[in-house]
Amino acid sequence: MIGLKKSPRRPALSGGKDTSVAIERPSSRVYDARFWLASASNLCVATAIALLFRYADLIHRLGGSELELGWIVGTGMVGSITIRLALGRTIDRHGARTIWLVSLAVLSSACFGHLLLQSCHGTAIYLLRILFASSVAGVFGSSITWVSSRVPGSRLAEAVGTLGASGFIAWVLGNTLGDLLSHGPEHVERLFVVAGFFTLLGMFFCGLATAGKVTTTEPSKDSMARLLWHHSPRIILLVGAATGMVLGLPATFLRTFTAELGITTMSWFFGVYAVVALLVRVGARRFPERFGLAPVILLGQVLLGTGLLAFLLVETAWQLTVPAMILGFAHALVFPPTVAASTLSFPERCRGLGTMLILAAFDVGVLVGTPLAGAIVEYSGPAGLAPYPTMFVAMASLVGVTSLIFVASLLWRTRQTTQSNLQPNVVSHAAEFASAKIRLDGSDLFKTNFKTCSLNEKPDTATDRPAILTCSATKPLVLNGRRDDPLAMRLDSSAPQNKSP
Repeated sequence: MIGLKKSPRRPALSGGKDTSVAIERPSSRVYDARFWLASASNLCVATAIALLFRYADLIHRLGGSELELGWIVGTGMVGSITIRLALGRTIDRHGARTIWLVSLAVLSSACFGHLLLQSCHGTAIYLLRILFASSVAGVFGSSITWVSSRVPGSRLAEAVGTLGASGFIAWVLGNTLGDLLSHGPEHVERLFVVAGFFTLLGMFFCGLATAGKVTTTEPSKDSMARLLWHHSPRIILLVGAATGMVLGLPATFLRTFTAELGITTMSWFFGVYAVVALLVRVGARRFPERFGLAPVILLGQVLLGTGLLAFLLVETAWQLTVPAMILGFAHALVFPPTVAASTLSFPERCRGLGTMLILAAFDVGVLVGTPLAGAIVEYSGPAGLAPYPTMFVAMASLVGVTSLIFVASLLWRTRQTTQSNLQPNVVSHAAEFASAKIRLDGSDLFKTNFKTCSLNEKPDTATDRPAILTCSATKPLVLNGRRDDPLAMRLDSSAPQNKSP
């Protein structure tokens, strides 16, 4: 058995200035006290966000209409997307803990700052909305990056999914609390005050979760453009955009869709959606590890399209439970492996950028999908088509096309890797090798039997170059030409798996 020792961290450059970033090394134990404190922090923040789903009440209170509401919220989303990549790079340079705490402080300030507004027609409300949306992006991006640094790659999707389960709880909690607070002339102020205090409570839990001594690593010296060019998982970003496009539709169009059918309540949909999503997120949290990232992502895409088509069956309120169950299942299933696939495509020291990149793709999907769906509804009637059925079919078709592109990409990967692995010696880029298990950029692969292994080149932490390990295996490994392709991180199904530890 061969163990590869990590190469020591190189001396600081730039005249001895230490530019290392605090991180936590992966541990086999995922659910410790720190993880649950981080989940508590995310629960508080997600509850604050759910309370402010009634943002339209503020706009109406300040004398605005749906037009102003659309411009303000849209401007905030554009600002959030624009700043995400810069936030990702900042996380990699200064550490997830720092950006997480700063983002929480800014989010709390943005909530309290809305209390000072006197009009919705000036620049102040636009700036506050940009701060609000950007700080939310910083909170969730840094929390996912922090969690990803503490778990092995094979369990990253599981950890992200379990962390995100608090969001479904907050969806129910925040809306229920919002209903209780939304009475009387001063209810808008109460919502923002309570949201601000929930954010401060989340900041307290974040401080507890991330406190303590951690190891450090040197941030990558490569430019953002170079990192994005070499490591961006383009197909995964397309999948992320399609996912955001679908998941953003109910919040925007469900009210008008149900009104057209004469349905006066949406509780059937959102209540069932949240419960199903929470149960599936917990129950299926280890699906990505058991079946691989790609199959789970593909199943989620199929369910997203099916959920949209299920709206065609709705005629009464209780029938909203059908698309709610399917879309809730899809949401819980597809989000964690998609985030994990993007994050694992980047070197460990650049995981913040990888996380922010896929979150930006989700936002782009919402930003593009919402006006596209609105245009379809608007122009279907004059064309002699049923507006909402046409919209649901069209959007489901776009998801179907995305799924076909994803499948074609996987088939191409399989063909390429099968051809490259017909050699007697299997060459794989590995960061560690222990207990007959290869770890690719921190991601566990399935076990296999190896005849001989030899170390050809030591890892270089300054240039992100991994170790080169040559192994003669009893069965070929299925590895993509790119060392950082998480979708290819599994063994050939015909390879016997070594059950010994």
